[in-house]
Amino acid sequence: MPNIPHEETREPLEQDVQEQSAIPAPALNGENSSLSVDGGLQSTNKQRKMSAVWDNFVKHTAENGEEWATCKYCKKKYRAESKRGTSNLHKHLKKCSRSRQDEEEQQILVETGDLSTSVIQRNFVIHQERSRLDIATMIIKHGYPLDMVQHEFFEIFVKNLQPVFKLYSKDEVTDDVLTICRREKEKLINCFDKLSCLFSLSMELWSSNDKMMTYCCFTVHFIDDGWQLKKKILAFRNLRYNYDMGTVHEVFKSVLTEWSINKSVRFIFLDITPPNDHMIGELRSKVSDQAPPIHGHLFCVPSYAQILSLLAQDGFSEIRSVLYKIRECIEYVNGSSLRRHRFQEAIKNRSFQDKEIPTLDVPARCDTTFLMLESSLEFRTAFNHLEQLDDDFKVNPSAEEWNKATAVCECLKEFCQSTCNFPTSREDYFLNVCDVCKNLLKWEQSDYVYVRAMANRMKGKFHEYWGEASLALGISVVLNPYFKWDIIEYGYPQIYGSDADLHLSRFRCDLTCAYHKLL
Repeated sequence: MPNIPHEETREPLEQDVQEQSAIPAPALNGENSSLSVDGGLQSTNKQRKMSAVWDNFVKHTAENGEEWATCKYCKKKYRAESKRGTSNLHKHLKKCSRSRQDEEEQQILVETGDLSTSVIQRNFVIHQERSRLDIATMIIKHGYPLDMVQHEFFEIFVKNLQPVFKLYSKDEVTDDVLTICRREKEKLINCFDKLSCLFSLSMELWSSNDKMMTYCCFTVHFIDDGWQLKKKILAFRNLRYNYDMGTVHEVFKSVLTEWSINKSVRFIFLDITPPNDHMIGELRSKVSDQAPPIHGHLFCVPSYAQILSLLAQDGFSEIRSVLYKIRECIEYVNGSSLRRHRFQEAIKNRSFQDKEIPTLDVPARCDTTFLMLESSLEFRTAFNHLEQLDDDFKVNPSAEEWNKATAVCECLKEFCQSTCNFPTSREDYFLNVCDVCKNLLKWEQSDYVYVRAMANRMKGKFHEYWGEASLALGISVVLNPYFKWDIIEYGYPQIYGSDADLHLSRFRCDLTCAYHKLL
């Protein structure tokens, strides 16, 4: 039951209640009033001063009676009983006001159009030298031009990102790149000195499309002390246009001396595109004269992809006249909108409506020639129908020519697929060679004279390549613990047919000699 005041105190209380109407409404935080014993409002004789911190908080009472203060800006809540004081609120306000200040500065940048989105970072230290190294490393890693640092919008981007950062000139960046290269080169030379393995060096020679520039790339292959296969590009040289093998040999010797690996090189592979027997023989002679300081065995091996391309070109030469007519057909159809419309009429209501119309090839690239031939054969009936609709269309191949093109296309499909999907391991490489030889043997038994002639010509060129590459490739396959000698015994009958035993015996002898020379 509520407490009932004594009679002598009743009159003053009634007077207080009557006077309450003249007192302003209590503040929400309750500091200007207190609760009486019976739950009524009781005015304080001395008004307490409200803290300024409450201008930034909203005080409210939870359902369980607890009092809480919520920040007007970040909506964070704190317990707000009077006995807890306002120290924690002041501490929060200092942090929150700093964040509000950053937001206000950001909003000013947005409104003035300086930046669409800005983030103010305080106490941020710029490492000028480290950033300078990062730029040089970025240019090396991604192959960006050295004058990128002087590009107008790159400068604008950096200035907007960090106005304090100082950009460098092209010459300074060039010096940084060369410094990094020299440092990495020294590290690699020291690594070579510590390795106990032997090296295989490959030299690749090729010409630019306009035949005005010739390049030579030197790559070293080795197995490190952790039994990991490694590959490093040592040098990339620009040779003069009228170079000879003497020039290549001098460059070859300089690279070996520069990297201090002349005593560790045991195998030297030469890749010349296109293959040149005279150049290969001349370089072999010069390297043999330098055998004591070089200690290498030269294998002049054009790339396998290049060999497949050359073999495919031999196949396409069997249907040279048909390919010429097919190119004429494609050019005729694309010659005018009227002709294209007539060709669409020829295609109409046929199963190949959704297929792309054949496009011209690049004659030097066998893969594009194969795609042109394959797609043209699919539209064979459409070309025949166009010949009936258009009297001016007189370049369509005959039925016999279309059949000849179909037979050659089926033969060359695997060659072109192998060129596009190049083997990624030595074992796949070897098995792919076996498949090529198996196909050549099968085509030699074809009912078509032109297929047999194509197979004989391709077989001669392929074995010329294989004679140079067989020992090196065979050794790499035998050293695979999974296959060892078994894969050689499987593959040689595919490659040599009835002469497989003779070549197996010769390979075993060559392998044994190579092993003893490496000891």
